[in-house]
Amino acid sequence: MIDFYALYGRRVISHAAPQVPAADRQIALDAMAEHVLAGRLHVEYERYALDDIEDAWAELLRGAHRKLLIEP
Repeated sequence: MIDFYALYGRRVISHAAPQVPAADRQIALDAMAEHVLAGRLHVEYERYALDDIEDAWAELLRGAHRKLLIEP
């Protein structure tokens, strides 16, 4: 179980996307997708099953330097 107070005041999502106009977000996402498809941008990630959410949370608290994907 994840303690609510361990999350309180922490930013889990890395940016405040709603504050950026939708058109600007779309331009940025399109540019990133172009770089990914061209092989110029690589995102490091590790997949976790939903049943292993506690392990993913522990990895995040250790300071993971990659994206952690939780799959149902």
